[in-house]
Amino acid sequence: MPGGLEGGECEKVAEGLSESSIEKAKRAAKEGRVIIVSEDPEIAVFLGSTGDYVLIPPVYCSCKDFSINALIRGKRRTCYHLLSFCLAKQSGSIKSIPTPTKIELTTIVREIIISGRSKELRKLINISEGSMKE
Repeated sequence: MPGGLEGGECEKVAEGLSESSIEKAKRAAKEGRVIIVSEDPEIAVFLGSTGDYVLIPPVYCSCKDFSINALIRGKRRTCYHLLSFCLAKQSGSIKSIPTPTKIELTTIVREIIISGRSKELRKLINISEGSMKE
């Protein structure tokens, strides 16, 4: 398996992804760009350079690549955002925020789906990081 994923849970997630996508996923995981926003059900957000994506691991990502190549064309099972989630979780480097209220969680998902970015999530991240510094 390319990318040094042999034998791990993430090997299955990486099936069908290009070497460049695997490398992007590794970088994103190391950079802490995956945030768990809900434990039950497990929902995460990938903080992208051009937009945020809602992840329902390991089965869904709101990115266009996942919609087109996994859901419509059936070319692969996943996208690099979901692989990044797997790698971050496997390495223990995944971030989380304090459990948001149902209204906050709904706002986060709605903002990402409608505008591509969540101001609410960034507000909660800033609050969380601020309380960790004190």
